[in-house]
Amino acid sequence: MVLDDLSKLVNVGGPQVSPDGKWIAYTTSHVDVAEDKNLSELWMVSWDGTQDIQLTYGPEGVGVTALIRTGDEPIAVPGEIIATLREREQAGAFDRTTARQLLRVGELVRVTAGAFEDIVGRLIELRDEDRVVVLLELLGRSVRAELGAAAVEAV
Repeated sequence: MVLDDLSKLVNVGGPQVSPDGKWIAYTTSHVDVAEDKNLSELWMVSWDGTQDIQLTYGPEGVGVTALIRTGDEPIAVPGEIIATLREREQAGAFDRTTARQLLRVGELVRVTAGAFEDIVGRLIELRDEDRVVVLLELLGRSVRAELGAAAVEAV
């Protein structure tokens, strides 16, 4: 496996069984290299695997980050609430996600400033609001670099 292969991987997470046991909801995330964004989506699959339905699409790298649930049980959100939220989002009523909020440990990031500018590495630690640790491949070695959070972006 080489670094370019990482962009072909799809991360699957957060599986939740529906209350009636007939469906499993889960999230996926992957890197869209052409758009230079990390995209996430919400999917449902029938318990027997015969139906797989994509519920959302992540056009701006925001997408789905979690499922709404009570304890371990996912809960249904009425369609009227979803429609209202979509209308408000399209009208600009919500704050945009900050670059820092899009960073996830284990995912690829690009250094945007400093001596390592334009190098892609793997985010291995979120230190605090201002610092992150990125694993970079330099001269054939893996090197931990502590950087300002503002100097990296999700790939």
